[in-house]
Amino acid sequence: MADERVTDLQLDHAVLGYTGVPGAYAYEVLQNLLSKYKEKGGSIEGQRIERCQSHRELVQAVHEGRIDYAILPIENSIVGEVRDSTDLIKDKNIHIVGEVRHRISHSLLGVPGATLDTIEEVYSHEQALMQCSQFLATHSSWQLGPMSNTAVSAKFVSDTRDVTKACIANASAQELYGLTLLAPDIANFKENYTRFFIITHKDVVIHNAHKLSMIVQTPNTPGALVKVLRVFEDHQLNMVNIKSRPSMHTPWEYFFYMDIEGEGRQVELMQALEKVRNLTDYLQVLGHYKIYDVL
Repeated sequence: MADERVTDLQLDHAVLGYTGVPGAYAYEVLQNLLSKYKEKGGSIEGQRIERCQSHRELVQAVHEGRIDYAILPIENSIVGEVRDSTDLIKDKNIHIVGEVRHRISHSLLGVPGATLDTIEEVYSHEQALMQCSQFLATHSSWQLGPMSNTAVSAKFVSDTRDVTKACIANASAQELYGLTLLAPDIANFKENYTRFFIITHKDVVIHNAHKLSMIVQTPNTPGALVKVLRVFEDHQLNMVNIKSRPSMHTPWEYFFYMDIEGEGRQVELMQALEKVRNLTDYLQVLGHYKIYDVL
């Protein structure tokens, strides 16, 4: 089936998905995206929002067509890539149709009556715990409990009604789960952002896309990767991200995930891709997509 070329996301009557519970950052991104979509004249009637327990469950639901569009975290500006997300989208019926850069503001939350002096245990997603490591180091006696999601940890702490337990989450989780603010904005760096992909099973290409993402595997010969990189240099295309991941099936062989800037450069991108295809053992185009400002 040929790619369907569209000018923007088509969210009317779509099934939308995210990981966690209301109050999660992915849930915030989804709500902001819907708000922007409505402002542009899109219809938000007939939509259904599904939540999943894990990134694996979310990607599988998109792959099988049970969810049309989903919000998947891919990289944080402080601690780097969300590795399970990166690996899950390979070899699946997944197309990236958008990227959202969302500001992350972590706070320490507890149940009413809790104080910094009563806290013994802190729960959150492992990425949030890493992003707040400097603050947590000043309370070295606290036990840290990784959980699947920041908002899940907020709900957990709320349900316990235990003044010895706290969580790291955002302001909307505080309101949703009736928690008390113990310490605001505790990330190691105030400029803390997470990139989220908007993924779909639909075989679409966004017209006038900003970026292209792909996965390649080069022959295990000297200079093979350099030849691929030189193709983008020759076409004056800017590579903004490259990372290697184990192939899983063959020890000591690697795939390379690449993001290429391509706004207004569709012809050059297609020419470069054709050359790269001839230089690699494997090439999977994950998507041509736009960057959406819904901070």
